[in-house]
Amino acid sequence: GERTIKQHERLILSGTSSTDNVGIVAFTWEIPELETWRIFGEELNITIDDAGIYNVTLTAEDMMGNNDSVTIQVFVIDITSPTVEVGPDMDVLVNDTIILDVVSSSDNIGITSYRWSVRIGDSNITLNGSQAELIANKVGEWKARLTVSDSEGNTAMDSLIIRVSEREKNETDQEPAD
Repeated sequence: GERTIKQHERLILSGTSSTDNVGIVAFTWEIPELETWRIFGEELNITIDDAGIYNVTLTAEDMMGNNDSVTIQVFVIDITSPTVEVGPDMDVLVNDTIILDVVSSSDNIGITSYRWSVRIGDSNITLNGSQAELIANKVGEWKARLTVSDSEGNTAMDSLIIRVSEREKNETDQEPAD
């Protein structure tokens, strides 16, 4: 059999339906994937904090030492959102190359998607990847938002402002005098 629970949820299993012709004297629950992997008693009542697949085996033993076991798989669904940080706001000049880069990101099961959304005036550009590059082709204040996702669909976002300014004219940019 199998059971599905979410992270941090209680898993309650009972051995009360186990039978024996002379009576059961011991119940042993084994979960090799956990640090405390052997638990004694007719009922298993634990909280599992880490997402993953756990093999839970119940062994029932009678007073003659005869035993039988049953194993079920417990699927613990990830509900932990990733974390992400994109860093400080930027000041660039028009026509500069902008490199959007993740300062830090993490997730308990791994990040599977990085999606940048850059708003420039009324336009929106979408870029994929932990690093994205674009040209600052329009003066103004841009907003860049990064959304990261894990394989269970948990998401996190962070954003920054990109201020794009005109280049100052210097002597090489000026037209020659008549």
